[in-house]
Amino acid sequence: MRRSNSDNSQGKGRGRGGRRDGRGRGYSNVKPEKRDDGGDGTVYLATVTELALDAPAQGVFATLKASRGRYDGQRCLLRARNQPAVEALRVNDILRVKCRSDRQNRLEGRLCPPRIGTTATGTASSPKKPLLVLDLNGVLCDRGTYATRDAKQKKSINRPHAAQFVRWCYERFEIGVWSCAKRDNMDLSLFEGRDLVLCWDQRKSTSLWPRTSTVSPQKPLFLKEIDQLWASTFDAPRDEDLGVSGDWRRKVEKPSAPKLTRYDASTTVLVDNHLEKFERNPLGSCVLVPTWTASEESDAALSLDGDLCRTLSQYATGDCQETGEKLAGNGIVPKEHPAPTDDDVRAVQDYVARGCPDGPLHPSLEALASAPAPPPSARAEAPPPPVKAQEAAPPRPPQKSSLERLASQQQARGGFDASLAKRFADLYCSSRQHKTSCPDWPPRKYLERRDSPGPRARPLKRRDLAMLRTQRWFATEKTDGERHWLWADADGCRLLSRDLSVARSFGPVQGLSSDTILDGEVVSESNGREFFVAFDAVRCLGEDVGAHPNAPARLKASSRAFELLSDLDGLHVIAKTYYGADFDILRKTLDTGVFTDGSRSTECDGVVLASYRDNHGYYDAVCFKYKPRVTLDVRLRSAPRIGDIEASVQNGPHDVTVTSVAIDAKAMKLLKSVKPPPKGVRGHIVECEYIDGLWRIQRIRTDKKKPNSLRTAWAVLESIADRTTVQDLADALAQAWSQDDNAIAAAEHYDQRQRDRNAGKQLQDQMYRLRRLNNFVKALVLDACCVRRDAAASESCDTASLLRDLRKPGKSRRPERRDRKPCAVLELGCGRGGDLGKWRKAVDVTKLVACDISTVALDEARERWEKDGPPQGKFVVGDLGDATLAAKIKGEVGEWKPWADVASCHFALHYACGSPERIDALLDCVATNVKSGGVVVATIIDWLQLRQLLVNGGRIGDLCKVECSDEARTQLLQLPDESSAGHRAWGVEYKFTLGDAVQDCAEFVVHRPSLIARAAAKGLKCTLEARFDCFLDGERRRRGPAFLDLATSVGVRPKHANDDVLSDDQFAVASLYCVVAFVRED
Repeated sequence: MRRSNSDNSQGKGRGRGGRRDGRGRGYSNVKPEKRDDGGDGTVYLATVTELALDAPAQGVFATLKASRGRYDGQRCLLRARNQPAVEALRVNDILRVKCRSDRQNRLEGRLCPPRIGTTATGTASSPKKPLLVLDLNGVLCDRGTYATRDAKQKKSINRPHAAQFVRWCYERFEIGVWSCAKRDNMDLSLFEGRDLVLCWDQRKSTSLWPRTSTVSPQKPLFLKEIDQLWASTFDAPRDEDLGVSGDWRRKVEKPSAPKLTRYDASTTVLVDNHLEKFERNPLGSCVLVPTWTASEESDAALSLDGDLCRTLSQYATGDCQETGEKLAGNGIVPKEHPAPTDDDVRAVQDYVARGCPDGPLHPSLEALASAPAPPPSARAEAPPPPVKAQEAAPPRPPQKSSLERLASQQQARGGFDASLAKRFADLYCSSRQHKTSCPDWPPRKYLERRDSPGPRARPLKRRDLAMLRTQRWFATEKTDGERHWLWADADGCRLLSRDLSVARSFGPVQGLSSDTILDGEVVSESNGREFFVAFDAVRCLGEDVGAHPNAPARLKASSRAFELLSDLDGLHVIAKTYYGADFDILRKTLDTGVFTDGSRSTECDGVVLASYRDNHGYYDAVCFKYKPRVTLDVRLRSAPRIGDIEASVQNGPHDVTVTSVAIDAKAMKLLKSVKPPPKGVRGHIVECEYIDGLWRIQRIRTDKKKPNSLRTAWAVLESIADRTTVQDLADALAQAWSQDDNAIAAAEHYDQRQRDRNAGKQLQDQMYRLRRLNNFVKALVLDACCVRRDAAASESCDTASLLRDLRKPGKSRRPERRDRKPCAVLELGCGRGGDLGKWRKAVDVTKLVACDISTVALDEARERWEKDGPPQGKFVVGDLGDATLAAKIKGEVGEWKPWADVASCHFALHYACGSPERIDALLDCVATNVKSGGVVVATIIDWLQLRQLLVNGGRIGDLCKVECSDEARTQLLQLPDESSAGHRAWGVEYKFTLGDAVQDCAEFVVHRPSLIARAAAKGLKCTLEARFDCFLDGERRRRGPAFLDLATSVGVRPKHANDDVLSDDQFAVASLYCVVAFVRED
C-alpha cells in the first residue's frame, strides 16, 4: 500500500519520505506543511535523543512533544550556533522549544526564552530543591565595565564552562536570577528553554547612594537584601499551555491551581561576585565567586570539578544555612560582612551637607551621617579658593531624613528614638519562632510602618462558637486601657507606644540586666493609681518565653520579671489572670463593667479569649474579643455640633463613611474638653457605643491616630444583627473544657516527642527494628485490604517458622510493577506522615486528607507529602473523638457527600474509646466520608492480649510496660467476649510505655467485639480481624518469596549475617496488636 505524505508513522534508514541530516541520517519522515514562517508557533517539550555537536549539524537532535502540536512525536535539530545553552545539553535533557522548517523542509528548533515564575499570595509549601540565585555580569558572563559598556561592547561574552555549569545547577537546584543591572541589559541566553523561579533586576535591589559600587564611582551601591526573597511566595511556571498556538477555535483548558512555594534561609543560596552586596544578608546563605572578565580565557572557576561546584554540592544536599556556617571562611563562603569604608562615610556626610540633592538619604545610612568625620584622605584634592563674602550664597538647610522628620513630629508626644525602635524591632524579630511563623515581617517592615508587632484580637462572631466548643480557650477581662510595650534591660525601663515611640522612661531595675518584653496596657483606677497590666510576655531576662504554647504559660515563665518590676515610680506592674473552666468568675465583671481581683478595681468592657495552644507561641497567637456592648472607633467627618455627624473608618490610605454619630449636649461637652485636631488632621477619633439604634460617643481616643479599619467596622456591624449573648459564650467554653483531658495530654506528649526529634534526639536502638516491623505490617495491610482486597489470616501462627524466615539474611529483589488505581485517601491519626509514602507507592492518590491532634507532627507530615509533589494534600488538626471532625474534613475537601475510597487509622483509634460518644463521633466521621464500597482499616491493641499481659505482670522485657488502676483492671477482666451493651466497654483506661517513643501515655481499651457491633450500626461491615502475628503468617504462606523480599526491603529481615535481627521482645510487642478492616455498605 502506498504511503501518503501525511502519514505520521516514523520511517527508518532510507525509507520513503525520510530526509537526511548532516550525518546521513533521517530525522523526520513527514514533510511539514508550508507556512509563511515555516513553523506552527507551538511550544513543544523537546527531549534530547542524540548529540551531534562535532558533526556538520553542530547541534543536538530532540523528539518533540505537544498534545495539540502539528509536529508532536517528530524529530528536530537544535543548533548550537547563537544558542549557548545547546552546547551543554545531554541525552534525555528536556527543554521548551519552537520549531520551523528550513529550506530543505527539515525541522529546526529554537529554544524558547526562559519562563519566569511570579509572586503570589496564598498557602505555600516547602520547595523540593534549594533555590540557587545567580548573578550575571562577572559571574556567568562579561558585559564590560560600567563606563565602557555601551560604547565598546554591545553583547555579553559567556564565561568558560558557563553553559555546563548552568545545566549542572539545574540538576541540583531551583534556579533564579538576580542582577543589579537594568532588565534591558540582562542576557538570559544561558537559561533558554528552561524555567526560572525569579528574574529580578535593579528595581528589586536596594540603592545606597551616595555610597558607590566598586565597579565604578558613578554607579550606586546596590544591595541584594535576601529577606525580600524570603518574604515572597512564588508561583512556578506550569505546562498547561503546551501545544496552544493561538488558534481561536481550540479549546483552552482551565489552568490548574497555582503551586506556591516559599523559600527561607535553609533553602536559599545567593551567588555573586561582589562581597559588598551581601552587607545585610546572613553569611551562610551567600557564596562569593571571583569576578571574571573576557580577557581571562583560561578561567576555570565554573568547571564542574572546581571548588565552586564542590561547595554548591554540599548546599544541595543539606540545610543551606547550616552548610554555609560550616563552610564559612573557605574562600568561597564569606566569614564576615564588609564594613563601610572611610570613603563611604565621607560620601554620605558630604551628600547630607549638600542637602541631599538626589533625594532622601536611605534610613540605613543615618549612622554614617552622624558618625565622627574620618581623617582626610591622602589623595584628597587641594581645597578650592574661598568665595568672596559678597558672592557667597546663603547656606541651604540640610534635608531631613524620614526618621528625622518622624522624630520631630512626635517630639511633643514623648519623642521618637529611631535607634531605640530599631533595637526593639531587632530583638523582637530575633526569635526563631517569629522567623518561622512570620518570615515576611522583618524588623525593617515594623519600622517602616511605625506599627507595633504582636497579635490583634478580632471580634467574636456567632459562627466562631462552634470552634470554641471543640477547642479549649482561656478568658480574661478586657481592660479599658492604652496598649503599650514594657521593655526593660540593663539601660533602664521604658514604655513604648503603638508607633514604637517612647511614652515614658524609668531608671534601671536592680537584678534585671537582660532584655524583658511584656505586652499589656496602662490602666488607671478612679483613685488615681496606675497599673501596667500585662496580658502576654515575649521575653523574660533574655529568654524567649514567647515560644511557650499559651498566654498563661508565657506569663508564668515571666514570674521573676514581675517580682522585679512590681513598682516603677508609682506604676504597678502586674499580670492578668486567665480563666479556663472557671469562666463564671467573669460573669459578674461582664454584668457590672468593673473588674476587681483584690489588687485593683478597673473598668472592663468585655473579655479576651486566648487560644489554649498557639502553634508558634506568641508570634502567631490567635485571640478574640467579646464585648456585651457594641463599640466602634470612628473619625468624625465635620466639626462638632448638635445632631447627626457622619463618621468614617479607614480603608487603606483613605477614609470611608459607614455611619453617623448622634451628638447630644453630653457629647458636645466631652468634645469641647479636648483640643481641636491639629491642622491637616481630618477630625477627632472617638469611641462610640451602639445604644437603642444610635451610635453615641463614649470617649475621645487621643491615643489613636487612625479609626478602626473597614474590615473591623463590618465585623462590628455584623455583630449588631448577629448578637452573641454571654450565656452563648459561657456554654461554648464550658463544653470545650469538659472534653476528655487525655486527648489534650496526648497532643502535648506527641508534640514534645516531635520537638525532640527535630532537635536531633534519636530513638533507642531497639525501637528501630520494631518500627520497621510495624511498617512492614502496615504495608501488607494496605496492599491486601485496600488494593487487592483479598486479605486473609491464618487461624493459628507458626511462630517458629515465621521468626526463622524473618531472621534469615537475604537480599531483596525489585518488586513487580503494577498499575496503580486512582484512589482518594483519608488518613486519621497520621502523625509525622510516615505512612503517606506507602499510599503513593500502592495507589494513584487523587485526593488526600490527613488528620492528627499534634500540630507539630502534622507540620512535618505536610512537608513530607509536599516534597513528593502533587496532588496537594489537606491537613486537618483535630481530635479523633471530636464530634465536629467530620464537618472539618468535609469543609477542607469541599464536598458534603462521601468522597474517600479508603480510610486508615493506625495505632490511634484507642484515643477515641474514652466514651460511647467519642467512638460514635469517630465512626460517624468515617461513615460520612467514605464512599459506598470503600475500605476502612485500623491497627489497634488486641484487648485479649492486653488483658493477658496485665495478668502476667504488665511488662515485655525493658521495651514495653502497661499499668492501670485496680478499678480499670477489674473492668478489663470483666469484659465479655462478645459485644457489650451499655458503657462498660468504653473508658477503661491504662498507661502505656513503649521504649522512648511513648512515655506513660493514657490510652483506652479497644473492645473489639463492641467496636465491630457499633461499626455495623453505622454501615461498616467487618471483613477482617487478626492479630499481627497471625496476619503475617498468613501473608507469608500466600505470598512466598515476595513476602521475604518486602521484609528485606523495609529492614525487618537482615541483609547480612552479622546484622541485628528481630528479637523475641520486639516480636512479642508487635503481637499485642491486631488489624481490623471494614467495608462501607449502603
